[in-house]
Amino acid sequence: MSVSAAKSGWSKLMKATGGFLPFYIAILLGLMGVLQAVSFNDFTTALQDYSVFPGATVELVALAVIAAELAAALLLVSNAKQGAIVTGVVYTFWIVMAFQGLLRGLDVPNCGCFGRFLSQPLTWWVIPQDLYVLAMAALIYRKAANRQSTDAAAELDISLPS
Repeated sequence: MSVSAAKSGWSKLMKATGGFLPFYIAILLGLMGVLQAVSFNDFTTALQDYSVFPGATVELVALAVIAAELAAALLLVSNAKQGAIVTGVVYTFWIVMAFQGLLRGLDVPNCGCFGRFLSQPLTWWVIPQDLYVLAMAALIYRKAANRQSTDAAAELDISLPS
């Protein structure tokens, strides 16, 4: 596949998703945050299973993750570029957590993505799922950045009087 064909494919994907992609990811993140919040004890247990956060700090981390997911969801529909950045941070967190847990051979019966709801054990399949959302966040960021630069260029276009 040539570089121009790859760019054409990206362009088609960007046009095909239109404004839907940020809403799709916002719904996903919103559901994650809400379901983790309503099953907070189960969510903190899932985070404890990763054996990264000592004692009571796991509750602070859980609150921060929920807040970041909900903030990303809101930002994606109000400021897609900032929302994409926060989404990238959230999914980088989840990818690092999954990767270190798998490398250490930890038994994590619930990855924690949706609290106690839609639970799945931590397997290598979790990483491509998270990488997919991270890639979608990158696409949203790119589209929002392109739109901002086009808008800024249009503002600088000064018409001379005839």
